[in-house]
Amino acid sequence: MMSCGCYDFNNKRWIVKPDIKGKTFNPYKKFIKKDIKNIDNKFSELRSLILKLYEYAFLYLKSKD
Repeated sequence: MMSCGCYDFNNKRWIVKPDIKGKTFNPYKKFIKKDIKNIDNKFSELRSLILKLYEYAFLYLKSKD
């Protein structure tokens, strides 16, 4: 048996209380798709921001000429 929960050490409280799971429970498999999607979204946002800043810098340099 396994236990799955989340404890906040800074505030000394349970965010999600432990839940007893069977031996076949794999928390990585359950949550990894959601986490990877979130990371992909953040990379897309960051990429857009970098491209926008590049465009602004390019326009700024051209306007000085």
